[in-house]
Amino acid sequence: VYLCQKMSLINEMYFAITLDRTTAGP
Repeated sequence: VYLCQKMSLINEMYFAITLDRTTAGP
């Protein structure tokens, strides 16, 4: 369960970073 939560957290962080980059633009 802990591993699943950790992966989920990393996934959310990665998604947030990519979303932030796309929103900020080049």
